[in-house]
Amino acid sequence: MDENSATAGNTGLPPSGPAALAARLAEATALHQRGRLDDAAAGYAEVLAAAPAHAAALHLLGVVRH
Repeated sequence: MDENSATAGNTGLPPSGPAALAARLAEATALHQRGRLDDAAAGYAEVLAAAPAHAAALHLLGVVRH
């Protein structure tokens, strides 16, 4: 499968670009709301890997870990 035919989702690589960051943050937030805290924390960490000062991801990761 080439990179153009890859489907969206968790590839293990940090998301890049504002739309990808917003999508990953939304996925992590949904996981958080369903109580899947470890998965949500991993998603927030992915956003932070690409954008270390992302305020929402920093806040929500702190909430999960509190």
